[in-house]
Amino acid sequence: MTRCSTTLAVLLLLCFAAPLALDATARELLTAMVGVNAAGFLRGQWWTFVTYQFAHGNWSHLLLNLVSLLSVGPEVERVVGVRKFFAIYFLSGILGACVWLAVVWPLDAHLIGASASICGLLGALAALRPREKYILVFLPVALPAWLLISALAATQVAYLLMAGTNGNVAYTAHLAGGVAGFAIAFVLRRR
Repeated sequence: MTRCSTTLAVLLLLCFAAPLALDATARELLTAMVGVNAAGFLRGQWWTFVTYQFAHGNWSHLLLNLVSLLSVGPEVERVVGVRKFFAIYFLSGILGACVWLAVVWPLDAHLIGASASICGLLGALAALRPREKYILVFLPVALPAWLLISALAATQVAYLLMAGTNGNVAYTAHLAGGVAGFAIAFVLRRR
């Protein structure tokens, strides 16, 4: 396991576990403080574009992100190094949140979770190692990265078309994070 992925996984676990000691009302207030939402954006709560990436709604949300991070993150880090890994991770999350916010505006919804960042790592993998075959835990078939990421993106688009922006899953953030990660890694690959 690599340093970045392990560190992020531990931080995600700690940020999920710590609020469990709070009552439900306090947890909702905390989510409102760290999650991206229209009201917070209007109040200048810019930090939420980073903090939302460390909050998760439930154990299954957290575990899916942890498994995905630990599956994909080490390979991206090995290819680009520590600084570029963090740049891809956080910029993908930030851009994913920006697109999500633009799409759901002005709904009173909160965006939380590391999914856009992790989709950014997946997109980066497709840009950096398009022909390399990978297996993801939730898709246990060895496929070239470009095909794997294309299939995941198509699935996200289908879910978005079926659920729209009213569901509990931020498909637009996932898609935008993936595109951002691909674009950032594509630019970095050229350097």
